Amino acid sequence: MQLATDKTIAAKATVLPRYWPLLYPLTYLAHIAEEYYGGFPKWSARFLGLHLTPEGFLRLNTIAWIIMLCASFLAILFASLRWLILPFAAATFINGCAHAIASLITVSYSPGVITGLTLWLPLGVITLRRSYRHLPHWVFWMAVSLGVLLHVIVTALAIAG
Repeated sequence: MQLATDKTIAAKATVLPRYWPLLYPLTYLAHIAEEYYGGFPKWSARFLGLHLTPEGFLRLNTIAWIIMLCASFLAILFASLRWLILPFAAATFINGCAHAIASLITVSYSPGVITGLTLWLPLGVITLRRSYRHLPHWVFWMAVSLGVLLHVIVTALAIAG
């Protein structure tokens, strides 16, 4: 019988469950659905001046979702690649914040704000917080920087239409 010590409890508290990465593509599906059925392309044209068609929106998000799914499986299969979920943690955190800020500034419903606040912000915060304590700091910040870059790229592609 093994007794749980403070050291073993602390070690388990810093490590994310093995299948944690799958929460990203699963919550992304919910987020895409909210944005699509909430009319994000139309809302973004009205308030942000974007010219993203519903078809372009689905195409862009399908590609991003497939990349996220593949990276999530790699993170599950190979322990050395668990850092791959950090860029998604940063990007989803930024996206959730962006929806909330956009809703406040425009005093309107930004399609995606509900899943952004209830799913993506908590998922991003938990992942980033636990990973910061578990990974070498240079790996953590490199992965977070990649997540910021991912969000910039997706935003630029949305602006380009």
